[in-house]
Amino acid sequence: MSRDRKTTCRGHSYWRHVSKLVCAVVLFLTANAPVVVLGGGFDFPLGPPNGDGYAVREGGGLEYLETWNQRRRELALEYSKVLQEENHVKLTRYNEKSVYHLYVIRVNNRDTVLKKLNEANIGAGIHYPFAVHELNAYQWLGYKSGDFPVSEDWARTCLSLPIYAEMPEEAIDRAAAILKK
Repeated sequence: MSRDRKTTCRGHSYWRHVSKLVCAVVLFLTANAPVVVLGGGFDFPLGPPNGDGYAVREGGGLEYLETWNQRRRELALEYSKVLQEENHVKLTRYNEKSVYHLYVIRVNNRDTVLKKLNEANIGAGIHYPFAVHELNAYQWLGYKSGDFPVSEDWARTCLSLPIYAEMPEEAIDRAAAILKK
């Protein structure tokens, strides 16, 4: 889509819509979140908006971070290799430096697939079940279903597969076997 200010969405400036949504998301994510002050005077909210803060303290595992990140990269590559030939599974494109804290795919029958994975004790989940503009907290923005079809499609089809540094590669094979059915 063009970045020209004349680009419109339902008669309004596209970028005005984007800026309103970004502001709303920032307000939502930082509301009631605990804040940590890091060196240099920067304030960063920690954790989700429910107030469950967390921090990595000295001796809390930070020395293993790159090892864990590399292991998740390896597991993500394995997922991609195993699932790339599945026409009904759309793989998410990731930046080459991604640490894969989530491995997200898209499937049209997401709820059915999720149920089958969970029945097999595979901890798949839905991290983003709604497009932001569909949440009650953002009704004041005046958007309705259909205003952001790409976001809505992602919200209806995305599925997060389990990925963590200690995960055995056999877990990928188990998940793939269900996804291939």
